Amino acid sequence: MSPAVPGEGRAATTLLENENSGDEKLCGGKGETAAKASLPEESCDSVLPQETKYLKPVKDDAEVHPDGLSLEELRRALPAHVFKKDLFRSIRWMLLDLAVMFITLSALKGLYRENDALAQFRAHGAIGQASARVYSEASRVASPVFGKKGETLTKSLLGLRDESLVEEAPVSSDPGVTQRNAASPNVLIGTLHDLQGFCAADADHPWGARGSGPTTPLDAVDAYLQKNMSGMNASITTSETGAPSSLAERLSRCALYVVLYTICGFFMWANFVVGHDCGHGSFSESTSLNFLFGLLTHGAILVPFQSWARSHRKHHLNHNHFEKDYSFPWSHDPKFDREGCLAALEKYPAIPATLYPIFGYAFYLIWPQGYGGVDGTHFFPKMFKGCRLWDDISNDELIKCWISVAVVFGYLYLFFTSFFDGPTEFAVLYLPSWFVLCFNLYTVTFLQHHAPETKIYDDTTWKYSTAAFETVDRTYGSVVDLFHHHISDCHVIHHIFFTKIPHYNLPDATEALKKHLENKNLGHLYQFEKTRDFFIRVFVYSYKFSTRAKLVTKDSKFF
Repeated sequence: MSPAVPGEGRAATTLLENENSGDEKLCGGKGETAAKASLPEESCDSVLPQETKYLKPVKDDAEVHPDGLSLEELRRALPAHVFKKDLFRSIRWMLLDLAVMFITLSALKGLYRENDALAQFRAHGAIGQASARVYSEASRVASPVFGKKGETLTKSLLGLRDESLVEEAPVSSDPGVTQRNAASPNVLIGTLHDLQGFCAADADHPWGARGSGPTTPLDAVDAYLQKNMSGMNASITTSETGAPSSLAERLSRCALYVVLYTICGFFMWANFVVGHDCGHGSFSESTSLNFLFGLLTHGAILVPFQSWARSHRKHHLNHNHFEKDYSFPWSHDPKFDREGCLAALEKYPAIPATLYPIFGYAFYLIWPQGYGGVDGTHFFPKMFKGCRLWDDISNDELIKCWISVAVVFGYLYLFFTSFFDGPTEFAVLYLPSWFVLCFNLYTVTFLQHHAPETKIYDDTTWKYSTAAFETVDRTYGSVVDLFHHHISDCHVIHHIFFTKIPHYNLPDATEALKKHLENKNLGHLYQFEKTRDFFIRVFVYSYKFSTRAKLVTKDSKFF
């Protein structure tokens, strides 16, 4: 089960955890059906106003809610295995995502430190000053927790091959002596394989217990450098080593940075999706384990797990409700737009369309609602007034939220002091990857719920089951869908049974959903679209209509 959120959505929890189709209890969040929340009788008898681009007036429920749609019947139509939660399968996916994320960060460190070592070598032409950076590249690029496989994958991500690290130069006049190109610090130590073999010859023993040999890893590197430098031709001068790298080299290095940032951010997002299962209770059957692994996965990507789980649960309980939904604030007819910052941004849609997909999620997590944020700050639970996220929160829930924040700052401390060489390296290597995560998260969640024909509802028309089918399943390609853990191409069924189905069972559940809807002549409810241009589509949709959708309502105040 997902972590408890006291005081909210009891009707929705009952709906999803029992074979009961009574989602009419959810209408308006007041225990009323849509029919009871309708307009006065005399208003219904009058002629309906004309439908506009963003407003659709309705008179009765038959115009809004399809006949024959029962969540109880749908649940019985799904195969039993889609509701089974396999803890070890969930852990395997989590470890894969975290491993690729940290290996890619290690590759970025190697690339960054190699560049630093190269600059020092060119500036000073000194072995001792370059050797520390060379060792950082060769020995620390692959974290020991990943072993030999991690080193191999790191080298492949960097595009390095052992034999490629030595650039042969014309043979000197001294027979048997091969000149090595001084343009790269790698060539001073032969191949990466040679250096690793030299340093790890007695890896099972402490460095200080090697008799007359080197006493530290750095001593080993220096000794190796001295040994190999003795045969180097003296024609390599300081002026030659100070020559700047070629434009092609710089461009290729920049391209490699972009590739590594993209891979790392992509798997940060994949890791988020596994933690997303923890928040819904579909990672395992244990609430405690869900909380523990949620802290582990979300902490690594600097997201306060319990705070996020709370706001995300509120989104699911109120999906496509004009006022009660979370995450993306809905709007409809422009004449009803709120004043202030939002109204000002609407005059210049290119600004939010450009900034939101990249920086929007960071803003959402950090900024208090009372100061222009959305829903409330996730990093400072109940510390700012006006944040609806923290309304009616219990003490137990609040404690879990603060634990989640502490875990994030614990990860930050480890990043600053252990994994990276301080805040600067963290900012240069981790943060660009993290903003790639933000882009992936914003893109996927925005496109799941926003399309040109999307409808939203208010208290007079909202119903859980009807609103769930405003979600859109989008495929980004089979490989992307797989590593997105099918949260994009199987999102409709996820929104219907969000506490029940783990990500690896979503494809089977989606197929059963489509078959059931066809049997009930309700196939038109299911929305699916190929969206392989997602990285462009998110900017286009954000510019064209952003979070604006058509409001379906019985309320006469809008007309």
